[in-house]
Amino acid sequence: AESAALTAMDEGRYDDAWRLLMRALDIMPNHPNAPELIRRLEAEHPAEIMAVKSDYVRRGSAALVKGLPDQPI
Repeated sequence: AESAALTAMDEGRYDDAWRLLMRALDIMPNHPNAPELIRRLEAEHPAEIMAVKSDYVRRGSAALVKGLPDQPI
């Protein structure tokens, strides 16, 4: 998921990147890079991730799989 998130970030798909990184943390809570990348997205692209972040706050981890491309974690 981390490599897919980095690709999404490079392509400007910040909402997908945030969702992928949160999914990585959902599966592996001690993921070494995801927390820093999430903080970076939240600091640099708050408007782009606002909708997906709000959905996550409202629905929890069920929101993470919505709309994600099929990617191995």
